[in-house]
Amino acid sequence: MCTRLWAMRKLAAALLILLLPALPLNSGSGVKILVTFSNLAYDVKLISCPTDEVDYLVPPGLDPHEYELRPGDMEKLREADLIVSTAHAPFEASIKGMISKGELKARLLEIPWIEGMNILRNPMTGGPNYHMPILDPSNYIKFMRALRDSLKEMNPSCGDQYDEKFEEIRRKVDELLKTPKLNLTALASDPRAQYYVEWLGIEVKYLLVKEEETPITPSELAEIYNKARNKEIDLIIVVGDENTASNRKAMEISEEFGIRVLKVPSPTEQGSVLDKLNAVISSLGEVEVVREGTHETYVYTYIIAASLLALAILVLAYLRKVKQ
Repeated sequence: MCTRLWAMRKLAAALLILLLPALPLNSGSGVKILVTFSNLAYDVKLISCPTDEVDYLVPPGLDPHEYELRPGDMEKLREADLIVSTAHAPFEASIKGMISKGELKARLLEIPWIEGMNILRNPMTGGPNYHMPILDPSNYIKFMRALRDSLKEMNPSCGDQYDEKFEEIRRKVDELLKTPKLNLTALASDPRAQYYVEWLGIEVKYLLVKEEETPITPSELAEIYNKARNKEIDLIIVVGDENTASNRKAMEISEEFGIRVLKVPSPTEQGSVLDKLNAVISSLGEVEVVREGTHETYVYTYIIAASLLALAILVLAYLRKVKQ
């Protein structure tokens, strides 16, 4: 009898081992989500379930491109179920290597490689611009959809909540995409500006910094001055509040040639992508574009657009409250 019982226990254990890989992760609890850049946590929290845990690696204020993994980070990486990465900074390449070697159990979601992601070309190098492509609303919704799908698979018990939150995000993005489009040529302090504005019909044609620590050449700067002098630059975009050489030079060119300035947040600044895009649209409401012989003002268009957008967000919030 004991022998038979022992055999049945061994069979049950073997079956359990075989079935474990097929079971969904965290079917009874939340997903431990680890984002590489701290600002991404705001977006993940927009769609995550209350039982999910969201943490980050690079603390606010530090340059992710210079960041090196710390001992405490390794513990976070080992405990994570899902890692969200921009696939851009060197330390993120190290994380991908650890996952590919089986040293980490986490699933990896790399933003640039999400299906359908539109990666723009850097206007000064011709290469791909990987600086936060989710700042384009169309890319953002693709990212949030991929995130929702991963979370639903890993935590089916929260599937309905993920769906509801995604639909709310999609409604807000749809409102953003209704913003009137412009037809302007811009000079930006660095490549981080591109995804903020190109969906609005503002082409970033010139940069003062090509990539991290790669300034433009004297001949390229001379060409930019010539374009500004000939009124071929409609707008100058300054990224973040940092007192960088490129931001200072952008302001100098603006003052010398009377070109209006649009200030956009640093992509790694704290806050969600939706918050930052709304801030950019509000800032556009204050921008006038002055051209020789004409005075074209886009203020009224963007004040109306920003007002309608704010009203739509309030209505959505009210409807959600009523529904609850």
